Amino acid sequence: VCTIAPNNERYPIIKKIIAKAYTKLSGFSALSTSVGNTGLAALLSLNTVEAMQAMLELKAKTKYNPFIKALDKHINLISKQLEISPEDISDRMIPDFGLSERTWEKKIGDYTVQIYWEDYQKHNVEWLKSDGKVQKTEPSSLKKDFPKEIQNYKQIIQAIKQTLQTQKHRLEAAWRENRVWSFAEWQKYLIQHPLMSMLTHSLIWEFESPNQRFVGIFNDNKLVDNQSNNLPDLSQSQVKLWHPVNSSVSD
Repeated sequence: VCTIAPNNERYPIIKKIIAKAYTKLSGFSALSTSVGNTGLAALLSLNTVEAMQAMLELKAKTKYNPFIKALDKHINLISKQLEISPEDISDRMIPDFGLSERTWEKKIGDYTVQIYWEDYQKHNVEWLKSDGKVQKTEPSSLKKDFPKEIQNYKQIIQAIKQTLQTQKHRLEAAWRENRVWSFAEWQKYLIQHPLMSMLTHSLIWEFESPNQRFVGIFNDNKLVDNQSNNLPDLSQSQVKLWHPVNSSVSD
């Protein structure tokens, strides 16, 4: 198993085998830790970002401590091999749920449901009929005719809520740990990301390069300093969340 070549179709299969092997049996340990560890070794041998993503996805779905311990061991090993941190990979795995300008929408019967997120805590739901009329309450006819679609849109709301809460905690941890991003990765995975932008545009950021340092926040989607002046080109900067301990009074 450990000599398999990278193939995108194989990752879900290997993941499924590992998850099944590490399924805890009532009153016993896992079904087969040896098979699970062989699967983890197979992912490790692939030495790809996708393999690391698979491990992180498995970790996010389990509460079984022996499994978490085995995953952490292999995640640390592949992280060293790839020279990329688990947090960097986690940034790339954040789902966007098909959001566009903070809005998720789907056609259900004669209606289009639109969920608009004012911020990471508050959202509004509207139902648009084909004739242009808008209503705030869920159409009663859809509950009977499209029960699966109705259930799906409610699950989407809960999934977005949960993901926003998880990412809020990750950003808080990044602030405490003084985590640093390259400007390109910060822009792609945190600022331009349809979901993450709900969290990141209200935060204060610090930009540092060998010759300059700036502190900025978004105002009308533009980075400005505390005097509302536009910041210069920051593309060569390293970025982190602003922390008062590392700042001067002028910030």
